Amino acid sequence: MSDPGRFPTVRLRRVRSGDALRRMVRETKLSPEHLIAPIFVTDGENVTEAVESMPGVARVSADLLPGIADDLMALGVLAVILFGVPAAARKDAGGSESFSPDGAVQRGVRLLKIHP
Repeated sequence: MSDPGRFPTVRLRRVRSGDALRRMVRETKLSPEHLIAPIFVTDGENVTEAVESMPGVARVSADLLPGIADDLMALGVLAVILFGVPAAARKDAGGSESFSPDGAVQRGVRLLKIHP
């Protein structure tokens, strides 16, 4: 039995002490096909605007989604999740833009579904 006062310097996992054995028994392998890319979709056409609070992230209009999807697929990312960013004039307390057939996400989904 191990001495509780020696924890965590003593870890009784000698089977996994070497790098080769750890690689062999590793359970989780992460690859691009396991990822879901978040995309922020906004109103308009040919719009790309940076998100100030998230460097390297941009809001894009729905018409640009097929090109972004092609780039992601080339990298091995097979799924996306769309977050709608409606124009300020279209926001309300009930979130009615999420039900509008002309909403940014709805247009984006339609474009991605017909894209080969």
